[in-house]
Amino acid sequence: MKVSALLLWNLAESQRHLAEMRKDKAAEVEKTREAGTVIEEMKKEKAAEVEKTREVKTALEDIRSRLTAELVDAQVKFEELQGIRRDEKDAALAVEKSLREHYDELDKYWKR
Repeated sequence: MKVSALLLWNLAESQRHLAEMRKDKAAEVEKTREAGTVIEEMKKEKAAEVEKTREVKTALEDIRSRLTAELVDAQVKFEELQGIRRDEKDAALAVEKSLREHYDELDKYWKR
């Protein structure tokens, strides 16, 4: 009888131990599943961040291209205005020279 009680106790202990191992294994599986879910969420967040970064880089390149084009246009306009200013200055100097010559001629005529 002692042997059967001991065997029954060992069987009960083994079943209890087996039940604890199954609980531990189930908890481990659940933790692994949760970790997998967290990893998947992190992957999705990372993908969203990568996409957002790509969009920002594209917008930055667009802005850079527009600003570069505007700078080139402004430089061309500046050169055009510089040319117009030079032409107007030359014309003003020619008119001034002509008026001075005319004044000098009239001054000589009236001084006689």
